[in-house]
Formats: sequence, C-alpha cells, structure tokens
Amino acid sequence: MAAGDNPYMTAKTVLTWEKESTFGTSPASGAWNTFGYRRGELRDLGPINTWQQHRAWESGREPVKLDLLSQDFGAPLAEFLLTDLRIPGFAWGEEVSAPAQIGATVYYRHTATPSTNHPTDSMAVQIHDEDAAGNATRTTWVGGVMTEIEIAGAENGEVSFTPTIQARKPDTSIAKNTVTTPTSTSYKHHHGYIEIYGEQLLRVNSWRFRKISEATRLRYWNDTDPLYAYEYPLGEANYVFSCRAVADGKQFSGFGSRDILRMAENGDIGTAQIRWAKTVDQDEGKIVIGSSNDALGIITVPRVRSAGGGRVEYEIDFVCRTSQYQWVDTNASRYFSS
Repeated sequence: MAAGDNPYMTAKTVLTWEKESTFGTSPASGAWNTFGYRRGELRDLGPINTWQQHRAWESGREPVKLDLLSQDFGAPLAEFLLTDLRIPGFAWGEEVSAPAQIGATVYYRHTATPSTNHPTDSMAVQIHDEDAAGNATRTTWVGGVMTEIEIAGAENGEVSFTPTIQARKPDTSIAKNTVTTPTSTSYKHHHGYIEIYGEQLLRVNSWRFRKISEATRLRYWNDTDPLYAYEYPLGEANYVFSCRAVADGKQFSGFGSRDILRMAENGDIGTAQIRWAKTVDQDEGKIVIGSSNDALGIITVPRVRSAGGGRVEYEIDFVCRTSQYQWVDTNASRYFSS
C-alpha cells in the first residue's frame, strides 16, 4: 500500500448470497439475501492452489518447473445469528416432498434431507470491500455448496450458525449487490427446546449440532475451465451433537426415577429434536436427529460439578447417523430441488 492510500474498512464490507438456478452460474446482481447479523471475523473463500513440482535429470536439487494444477475455494465464512431459516437447509440439500400445509393457515412446513452423491442446490456468495474514499474490490464466488454447518445456542444467548462453503470459482464481473439490514430479531436461547427420547430437557446450559459432508470435486475432459472442479456432489454426512443440561432430578419427567445417566448405562436408544420458534407453526426451525431405523445413542454423560457452589450439570455427547432439517414459512412450493 502506497503512502496516503486508505485501507479497506470492514464497516463498508457487504456480504450477500443468492440461490443459483444453474450450478456455477451467478444470478443477476441486485438485491441479494443477507446471512444475518455477524460475529467475529469474515473470511474469503480462497483460493487454495495445488501445484505440481517437476524435476529433470541433472538439474540439481531444485525443481525446474512449477505447474498450477487446480484451484479450490472454500472456508468457514463466519459465525452468524440465525434470522433466515432457509440458510441451514443448504447443508441438507434437497426437499423430497412438497411442503405440508399447517392446518388451515397459510404456513407450510419444509423438510430438507441429506443430499448424497449427486449435485445439490448451490448459492453464489459476494463480498464487497470499500475504503473511505469509495475505492473497492469485489468477488463473487459461484457454485457454492454448504459442506458443513454448526448450529449452537447458549443460556442467555442467541442461536448462531457457522456455514462452511465450498465454491467452484470466483467471478469478478458481477456488479455490486445491495443488501437490506435484517429487520427481524434473531432466535434466542429461550425460543428453543431440546427433546431427547420424547422428553424435553428442562434446563439446557448450552448445545451444539454439527453436520459435516465432504464434497467430491469432479473434473471432466475438455472442460473450458480446467483449473476448477465442474461440480461438488456431497458425500455421506457425519454428525456431532452435544449439550450441557442442569441435573435437578426432573430432566425426564416421563421416565419417573430413570434419569439420563441410567439411560446411558442401559444403552437406551431413541431420537432427538432441537427446535426454535418465536411463534409455533409460523417461524419455526427444527433439526430431527435419528429415526426408527437409525436411532440416536448416548456416548457419554458425566456429571460436571463446577467449583464455587455452581450447578451440577450433565455433559452429554451423542452418536447419530441421520438427520433432517425442517422450517416453516409462507412458501407453498419447494425451495430446494428434489
């Protein structure tokens, strides 16, 4: 940076996203969506370069040539407060069934299930930076697939999510998008509950759910963009689910004297739900973990006793193999492909 140049200001950073109709093709610029209120640092998506070092006989110890073989783009973007219930659905990827109408109201429940081994719906992501004088740099990454998401909540806090986006390539030709600051409040800890084996946990200090799907980078013969993967189908999903719940003898009222520690010792299995809603059946999001065929199991559930007369808590870690994501809005059509 030359003397007198202004640095880019994060106060002038604009981050937007939009669902793509065709993988790797950016939608028209304009008023795109916001990820919501952001915490901490915001990361670019790359590049991640793969180089080939070539050596020749009698050339000495150093390589004689470097070839750039491929470029990949991806990173955890940032931690955001959850306001738009559609965004986590990109991590699951497809709606097999049309959304179900809720009673006689105008609200519909969408169900997204894991999309494996075939391309899923993608998004374009744009980051625009400016300095105080209006000088700017802007990149739009197209073909963005959400390979990982972490959704978490804590007592007296908000529900947040951290998406990891794997994108096909950058496109600097897309004009600057506008974004409207979110007007709705984010989801708070008290908007939700956790249900284990059909019973609600009465007091949850914190919880964390993570879905990880490795994306397969596919490249084809005679591709006009040989540096970039042609598509990114998601592979098998892995899950991490844990929470800290206050031990008070009433954690599972329907099980009488059986508490979660005894259930873990007995190797009981079942299903779980993490749900958050400001108004039930109107602006509700839900993660359904496990099913009748692929149930949820408890790995460990030690009681944690903090110093200084604090509460006794269960620190619970689960194992699970399947999940689905549900959300409610006024859209009667599928938002994701089937």
